[in-house]
Amino acid sequence: MPKAEWFGERLKERVPSATVTPIEQKGKMFIKVDGEQVYSKGGFNATNPQPTPAEVAELIESLTAKAAGKPLPLTDDEK
Repeated sequence: MPKAEWFGERLKERVPSATVTPIEQKGKMFIKVDGEQVYSKGGFNATNPQPTPAEVAELIESLTAKAAGKPLPLTDDEK
């Protein structure tokens, strides 16, 4: 499963109102919560793919803190 798709699924598990919109161009991703865009990822960069695993963990915590009122971090298995 592509990293962006995996990231979106983990976020939706924690924040049911989040929507993840697939984009045809490889590597792009937008995440919206209650219709408001909260994250945007640009196109694929083979030499420096984004988001990194550490960035994914940080994004999950910061986005869930805003949407759910408290951070809902990744589990050890998800990391």
